[in-house]
Amino acid sequence: MSNAQNVMQLESLLPYLSASRRKFANDLIGFWRRERKLTRGRADWVGILIAEAKVYQYREGQLPANHPIPEVPETMRAFEEQKALNAKRTAEATVDLGVDLTGLQKLFAGARANGKTNPKIKMALANGTVLEVYAAKSDSKNPGSIYVNVGPEYTGKVTPDGKFIPYADRRLDDEALSMICEVVENPTQAGRLYGRKLKWCIFCGTQLDTNESQYYGYGPICAEKWGLEWGNSVERKAEDRQATLEGVVDDVFDKMLATAPRFPNANQVHTPSDQLDLDLPSGSDGD
Repeated sequence: MSNAQNVMQLESLLPYLSASRRKFANDLIGFWRRERKLTRGRADWVGILIAEAKVYQYREGQLPANHPIPEVPETMRAFEEQKALNAKRTAEATVDLGVDLTGLQKLFAGARANGKTNPKIKMALANGTVLEVYAAKSDSKNPGSIYVNVGPEYTGKVTPDGKFIPYADRRLDDEALSMICEVVENPTQAGRLYGRKLKWCIFCGTQLDTNESQYYGYGPICAEKWGLEWGNSVERKAEDRQATLEGVVDDVFDKMLATAPRFPNANQVHTPSDQLDLDLPSGSDGD
């Protein structure tokens, strides 16, 4: 059968699919209507969903008694085998990253409590690769988990109890983990650091175009949703300049002390040369 015939057949079998499978089938049908073609993977899935619907019809007695048992295509068997293998890998793949990622769950939970429907953090690695950390939807397969993408690849998820489970053989590298930990430990500081560097708010992806947002690295809405510091940027800049100036003065004073010549006092004179070091300059009366 052609792709067009298979799509038409799948459409007629939609009532015999589960809700999630029906949604997926409608996505495939919609793709076919837009593009008038199917990739090999999509074509295989059309066949799988048709087979599933027919198997359901057979089990429910909705096919004639003399109807042959629907054949499950090889692609469906391969899919089920891969699904079982992935489940086994997931059970064995929990990784101890040496850090407590329950703080990430608390940060996202706080954002949800403040009205952030789908919390998401977007940063970039040193080489420009985008790092995305985002909450799984409540109706997904992993409600309560937090997904991690590095570039276009799904890398793994942080479970509700703070454990990281990689996808297949993918791993979260040290740079990405370090950036996530920075956000967990001090979201205000991390938001300012990466927001200024990337020119966008890491909590919503919006470009920073006001004095306040450019100073803080995020805007007032994200500050409220994520529980971040917010205030008058002019006053804060003045405070920062004062703190920087004080730091510079302290550094200069410490360096002066470190490089200043040391003179022995009267109680430490042991040699004639030491005595000479204590002689007053000529013309001084000692007062």
